[in-house]
Amino acid sequence: MEKPTKPIMVAREEFAQRLADLCNGCGLPPVILQPLLERAAAEMSRLAQEQYAQEMAAYRKALQDYAEAQKQEQTAEEG
Repeated sequence: MEKPTKPIMVAREEFAQRLADLCNGCGLPPVILQPLLERAAAEMSRLAQEQYAQEMAAYRKALQDYAEAQKQEQTAEEG
């Protein structure tokens, strides 16, 4: 039996709690933490945009491949 996959919302909440604990316990003042977190957020945003673009390209290709396969199947049935 495989280990169950952690639901995304559970993982998200655990991450948020660990991040808050890290920020609260690191001893750095908010004036230092804020730019670091902003830079991390900007990087995450960039990575999310890249992932979206990659997934959209893969989806469009899959749709195109599907349409071509349907066309070939229809041609084979007619011939």
